[in-house]
Amino acid sequence: MSWRLTLAASLSITSLDAGYGAVRILHGVSLSVGESETVALLGTNGNGKSTLMKCIMGIVRPTAGSISATIDGTRHDLVGMSTEDVVDLGIGFVPFSPLGKGFLTGKIQSTADFDDSDNRKTNPRFVGENFERNLRAAREVEAIAAEVGATPAQVAIAWLLAQGNDIAPIPGTKRVSRLEENVAADAVELTAAQVEKLTSLPPVAGEHHSEQQMAWIER
Repeated sequence: MSWRLTLAASLSITSLDAGYGAVRILHGVSLSVGESETVALLGTNGNGKSTLMKCIMGIVRPTAGSISATIDGTRHDLVGMSTEDVVDLGIGFVPFSPLGKGFLTGKIQSTADFDDSDNRKTNPRFVGENFERNLRAAREVEAIAAEVGATPAQVAIAWLLAQGNDIAPIPGTKRVSRLEENVAADAVELTAAQVEKLTSLPPVAGEHHSEQQMAWIER
């Protein structure tokens, strides 16, 4: 997948006559901010000057019982639409927190490892039975990592990349060594049986955020 991303980025930089490329992602949608304002914010730099030459993205907005995306001036209702149809619209998938907030790195064994400022201490997926169930699933990822000679994090990312060419995981890190580890996941080859085993793991236990965290996100 990396060569496709490199080619696309190179073509974009060349066509824009720029020395660098910037990818902007709408991480969260505020229901109190209009679509036009959202696009304007995405298309400006720190000085307030427009840098978005052509809006080729769609703004996805949840409204009463529906999710829609406006692409090139046309609104599409995404509810009930198949993954294939969504991809045909040019919409890719950006898995957020693909390493499960550290769960899939193989480094977390107990919430006692977190300091008091770590918000994972109150995250539903790290509390009580949810934590134990998710830890058991993470150990299955570790087992496959041992089989292929990779880290659990690399296996988690490799599984996502195996789902299709429209998947762009965004693992976060503060360290260059972890960045290099994550990028190397592109070279990890999983067998069909290993992909199936990972796919068949139980769904994650617990909500993605606590009520308090969701209240902050949706404000």
